[in-house]
Parts: sequence; C-alpha cells; structure tokens
Amino acid sequence: MTILIPPEHIQEEQEILGHIKRGERVDHYETVRIRKDGHRVQISLTVSPIRDALGRVVGASKIARDVTERARAGLAEREALAAAQQARRQAEEASRAKDEFLAMVSHEIRTPLNAVAGWLHVLRAKRDEPALVERALDTADRNIRLLARVIDDLLDVSRIVAGRITMKRESVDIPPVLEAALAGLRPAAINKGVEVESVVSPWVGPILGDPERLQQIIGNIVANAIKYTASGGLVSVQVRNDATHVEILVSDTGQGISPDFLPHVFEAFRRAEGGVSERQGGLGLGLAIVQHLVGLHNGTVRAESPGIGKGARFSVRLPLIPREGVPITGATASC
Repeated sequence: MTILIPPEHIQEEQEILGHIKRGERVDHYETVRIRKDGHRVQISLTVSPIRDALGRVVGASKIARDVTERARAGLAEREALAAAQQARRQAEEASRAKDEFLAMVSHEIRTPLNAVAGWLHVLRAKRDEPALVERALDTADRNIRLLARVIDDLLDVSRIVAGRITMKRESVDIPPVLEAALAGLRPAAINKGVEVESVVSPWVGPILGDPERLQQIIGNIVANAIKYTASGGLVSVQVRNDATHVEILVSDTGQGISPDFLPHVFEAFRRAEGGVSERQGGLGLGLAIVQHLVGLHNGTVRAESPGIGKGARFSVRLPLIPREGVPITGATASC
C-alpha cells in the first residue's frame, strides 16, 4: 500500500501504525495520497484499532475521504483572507501616511507664516526702531522664501506624479549654472557659518538639458548639505568631466547619513527618524526631486556616507553632448 504514499509522507504510515499498536484511534488526519492515475489528492484518514475477544489489537480499519475540493476551498479562503488583511494594512498605512503628510505640510507652512505674522506685529508696535525694523524685514523675507520653496517643492512633486514636468532641451554649460545656484545659497551659508567652496575643471563640456532644472538639481543638493552641516563646517562642490559625462560632486563635513537610511535618501517625504533631519524640519522632497530631474536628463545621482557624524557626498553624472552631434537649442519637452 505504500505505493499510494508520496515519498515525503512515508514516515506517516509508521506513525499511524504506532498509534494503532498502542490502541489509539487516529481521527481525521489530513494528508496526501497518490491515485492510480498518478495524480495527488488531499485525503482525510480515520484509522481505528481492531481488537480480539481479549482486547488485543489484531488489525485496523481505515477510512479515507477525498477532501481535495474542501482543501482547495480552504486554501482559497485563506488566500482571500490574507489578501484582505494585506489590503487593510495597506489602507491603514496609506491613511497614516496621508495624516503624517498633512501634519508635516501644515507644520512647514505654518512655521514661516507664524514667524512673518509675529514680526509684522512687532513692526506695528515699534516702527521707530530701525535696527528692529531691519531684523523684522530680514526675518520676514527669509521665511517667505522658505514658504515659497515648500510650495514649489509640492508643485514639482505633483507635476512629477502627473508626468507633467516641462523641460527645455538646449546646450548648457554647467559652470555658470553652478555659480547661479551657489549665489542664491551663499547668504544662508554665511548666516549659518558654513563655508561653501567650488572647484571647476578648466574645460567642462556642454550637456543637453534645461538650465533652470539643472540649477534646481545643484541648488537642492547644496542646500541640503548646508542644512545638515554645523557652523564651522565645509561644503565643497566639484565639477569635472571624463570622455562621456560631466560629474558634479557635492561633499560636506556635516551630520552624515546612517547606513539604514542611506537606501531611502531619495524617497519622497522620507526623513531619518529620531535624528537631525527631523529636528531640521522640511518635507523631505528636495532629493526626491533631484533624482527625478537627473533621470530626465538621462543622468544618475548617487549618495554616499561613512555614517553618522562623518559627512556625506552626492555625485551627479550627466551625459555630455557628443562632439560630433548637433545640439538641439530652444526645444521643450513635457516629461
């Protein structure tokens, strides 16, 4: 009879016989057997010991029921239940992510608005104090710029999700784009006490792209480096190229990135939990936007860090316009 038992279930027969020899009944034991045509079926076994007049076990009766359909129905039910539970978990996670996102956006918008509102109240009360007025105007200007950036980032992410990012396609020299990006960030760096230096190779070839979006790429990475570098630290930007690509390297002496968080650094709305990134605030959109814009330029971006407290380095590689190629000037594309 063992020809009906699959090889991986052979030991079951000995276990069942052990129960019978001890006078024990085996009820509804579900297992697998092989039919005459070679197909496997799910069965439910009930095996009872047969005793003689003296109560000794002299044999066994076995009833086997085909429960294949029931097993399939049970499997389908379990799979449906698991799918429903997974869907519920995903819905709960989505709801939680939405709540966290709304709370984060509310905080990032409310904070600069509160600062502006507070200083406007001060201005109304003390217009005759020039130093205080100047401080109030500077603070209001800084917070309005911060608010504008939050809104711009949200709009960019919305366009990315909808596939409506519009880009120019023209020959672009990186050095003037770099200088424009750094010019807008130096006041914040000076105010924080962070030195920003740039080193550009003598000859850097042109790339095909959108100068405004390229400035945004560089600006987001450098702004991120300044944000997470303490007073007295250094942010260094290098531009160089090889035979096929321009490479923009941004390194800093700042807080660094933990190994656990490094794989998620380009994900939207992701900030390292319990670390400096949460204390610094922000929506966590800048680097996600960078990755998408770099991709639209057929380039790559990579982040590296030895760990917390050891700084970080970001590398952007963008393809050069082939020397024999003819650059396309003034064209636009919606991506």
